[in-house]
Amino acid sequence: MLRYASPPDGALHVGELRVALLNYLVARRRGEGFMLWIDDTRPQEKIRARAHEIPAILEKFAIQPEQTLYARENLRRHQQLAVRLAEEKKAFLCLCQLPEEEHPYSGRCMEMSPEEIRQIREKQLPYTVRIRKPAQAVTLTDRYRGDVAFSPAQIDHFLLLRSDGSATGEFALACDEMTGGISYVIQEASRMLPAARQSHVRRSLGFDQEVEYAHLGGLLTKEGKPLRSPEGEYDVLELLRRGYLPDAILNYLLLLGYREPPARLFTLPEAMEWYDPDRLDPEPVPFLLEELRELNRAHLERLDDLPLSRLFRFADPDVGRVVKLFLREGAATLGELEERLGAIFSPKRCEGPHTEAMRTLSALILEAPMMGSYEEFVRYLQERSGLRDEALYGPLRLLMTGSLEGPDLSKIYSLLNPYITEIVRCQH
Repeated sequence: MLRYASPPDGALHVGELRVALLNYLVARRRGEGFMLWIDDTRPQEKIRARAHEIPAILEKFAIQPEQTLYARENLRRHQQLAVRLAEEKKAFLCLCQLPEEEHPYSGRCMEMSPEEIRQIREKQLPYTVRIRKPAQAVTLTDRYRGDVAFSPAQIDHFLLLRSDGSATGEFALACDEMTGGISYVIQEASRMLPAARQSHVRRSLGFDQEVEYAHLGGLLTKEGKPLRSPEGEYDVLELLRRGYLPDAILNYLLLLGYREPPARLFTLPEAMEWYDPDRLDPEPVPFLLEELRELNRAHLERLDDLPLSRLFRFADPDVGRVVKLFLREGAATLGELEERLGAIFSPKRCEGPHTEAMRTLSALILEAPMMGSYEEFVRYLQERSGLRDEALYGPLRLLMTGSLEGPDLSKIYSLLNPYITEIVRCQH
């Protein structure tokens, strides 16, 4: 069984999506189950709300776990296991109100007497539960790096339960991995120390099944900095809002760091036929929006004309062909294409230096009979308006497309002729 554990801040950027995708894909390739583990242990409502959005986001990418587990669902079990560790002297109560991430711990509360512990409970003093650091180094088996050891000082006396009784994410995940039968995990190298701490928890509880890890370098920004931002241009929801296709995003993430893929353009089901995680370079790799744009354009070009038009609420292959004209002109996302189609089908602002010509042409076209060819259409307008050359073509392009630049007007006309009276209306 493989798993993906959501980040403690509940944010899903492309680096996190890559990790979820790889665990899901490898689980399917190995014929094993896949568990989505949601870290909703933090008390902040905003963070927990964001964490609960993750299953719906992954569903957009066809990542379908056999089990979705919210950490707080098992809170009682986590508390019981923490109490068991304390009773076995493998953990201890702590009165130090320190930030969860603060390390190293001083050890101040490690040797409290039974009387001190009784006083804590009688007076209902706020306390946390910390695990005792191991006596020896904790070693992880990593698919890319071999055996990696972490010293007792690195593991430290880390927190298991907060003062409000909630489990920390590291402890909750270690407990749930045991009950879930997790045997293999792909994650970023920044999660190696937490993985070692989780291993220490499992061993302290007497669980002897080891988890095999594959730790990858994270994604980098264009400037070469670690990609950590939960918002902005690397946020998965923001990419979807801009009009990047899920297929294109997955395609790009699976290409990153992969040595000699058999194809550049593919879908997730196609990748499942050949993807081998052993051919991944475990070093950090840049995530470049320019490269994602090109793949997104290629995936849009790959669509048949009718399904492509439906992305823009049409059911007309000719509209799909117009969209492909804009793709060849440099557009690459659904947002950019929506803007260009919107400019065509919206009433035009017939104002500025071309006001009179645009209004004249609009009136003529609205009264014109149906004409089969663009040449016939232009002759009709020339004869009745008296306009020639740029005096005709500039206003006509603005009237038909909302822009002075773009694909050849004859191609636009031949594809959108049935909509022409809708297209050339001036705003009132």
